[in-house]
Amino acid sequence: MIVYLESRDAVDARIADGLAAGGRETQEPSDYGFMYQRQLTDPDGHVLEFGWMDPEAANAEVETAAEQA
Repeated sequence: MIVYLESRDAVDARIADGLAAGGRETQEPSDYGFMYQRQLTDPDGHVLEFGWMDPEAANAEVETAAEQA
């Protein structure tokens, strides 16, 4: 499960908070330009994923798919 936040900066801030609390980032961030995701493993081993997606890019993709249908 991924928690989407309002900006890339919000994703980075949430990861920084998690790292300061003892979490680990065991995977490189995924940056697709219109979408950004980062994972954090908490001290108990739970994997938390945070992301951001450009709403304009997401809407354009949906519109394109609808036109092709």
